[in-house]
Amino acid sequence: MHLIIVPIYVSQIKLAEDIITIKEGESAEIQTEVLPENTSNKELIYEVAEEDQDKAIVDSKGKVTGKKYGR
Repeated sequence: MHLIIVPIYVSQIKLAEDIITIKEGESAEIQTEVLPENTSNKELIYEVAEEDQDKAIVDSKGKVTGKKYGR
């Protein structure tokens, strides 16, 4: 008998909000839902675009902190 384990791939990542507005020094958590619920790996990697790294930082859990004003 052979056992084949087939991974269940992510089909969709939903964001609770399209836009998060924070002020300098404030923080907000990015709320996500990874689908399907029984996917093999729900790990997400959060990062700020290179051109915006002077305006905000984000940690590995999706907590965004404002560094200075920007859009």
